[in-house]
Amino acid sequence: RRQYDFTIYKMHSIITASPLFEHLNQSFPIFDSMQPAKQLKIQFIVKNFPQLSQTYIKTELRAVKERAETAIIATSVPNYPDPESYDYLQLSRIEDIVREVRDAHPDVIHTHYLNHVPIVHEVALALDIPYTVRAHSFDCLPIGVNNKLPAHLSAVIPMLNQDICRGVIAMPFAKEILTTVGLNPLKLIIKPPVVDVQHFLDTNPNEKGIMNTGACIPKKKMEDFLELAARLPTETFTLYAIGHNIQQLSSLNAARGSLLNIRNPVPYSQMPREYKKNNWMVYTASFTERTVGWPMAVVEAWAAGVVVNIARIRPDLDNFIGDAGFCYQSLEELVDRLPENPPPEMRERGFERAKSFDIRKNLDELFSLWSD
Repeated sequence: RRQYDFTIYKMHSIITASPLFEHLNQSFPIFDSMQPAKQLKIQFIVKNFPQLSQTYIKTELRAVKERAETAIIATSVPNYPDPESYDYLQLSRIEDIVREVRDAHPDVIHTHYLNHVPIVHEVALALDIPYTVRAHSFDCLPIGVNNKLPAHLSAVIPMLNQDICRGVIAMPFAKEILTTVGLNPLKLIIKPPVVDVQHFLDTNPNEKGIMNTGACIPKKKMEDFLELAARLPTETFTLYAIGHNIQQLSSLNAARGSLLNIRNPVPYSQMPREYKKNNWMVYTASFTERTVGWPMAVVEAWAAGVVVNIARIRPDLDNFIGDAGFCYQSLEELVDRLPENPPPEMRERGFERAKSFDIRKNLDELFSLWSD
């Protein structure tokens, strides 16, 4: 599109400079409207940026930057910063954010997480600039066996239903939850996880190994990965965990003879080669909290040729995985499965399923909202 716009601009400059322009313009009035299309300017306002585990924000930024101008404001400090981050401003006071956004003159504001909406809503109202929000899992999924909804939903739903909010991008499992608590269904755009599939796509053979990855927090139940390694001592288990409770898990691992190879945080640019060192993924999750959503790591694994096993903490995960992996309900299933090579046909289905999730195939509706 940029090349197209530049070509139009050059044509316009050449034609209007020509003595024949007046005659041509009378015959072909379209020349008079040949101006470069205005590029949208999107102001991201996000929290904990640039957190290493929040690669979905970085992935979305990369794809949006291909089609629009962007600026980033981080409202809080990450505890595990991404060493490969885009440039950003660190601002926490509302008045400072309002001043910066006013000076930037964006077309729209965009954020992540429903519990971050109050800040963005206040800024948007102060400047009369519309905003959009991408929901995730922890910010909308009911918690635990009692299905207790996140406390912030009751406060943010009335904000999201106002005209200043152009729309909410959410994953399929969130649709019924959000509309039940009062979100206008017309505000919802249902989309899959944010993944740059091309960054990970590699159909070459994988090495033998079993991996898990993600933020080391209770809902991921990474202790199960350690337990699995204890039951399969001849297999190679590698954990790519990021911060939070990693010291506690490392102590447990050491006490059991270092059954897991726990890697230091790996930058996003280097993760594709790490996936290729494994042919199985076990994505653990807590069967009591049940707030793991549709992990982007699963799609990255598919693209890299890794066959996935994910804890079946909710029925909607069956729809996510389809026939491109396994949803397990006990570690015993994995003890029998993992010593064998993954089914080749399932690996091939993973490649195809990953391609359907690529973010560049799932941005058009968001850009339509921004362009209204």
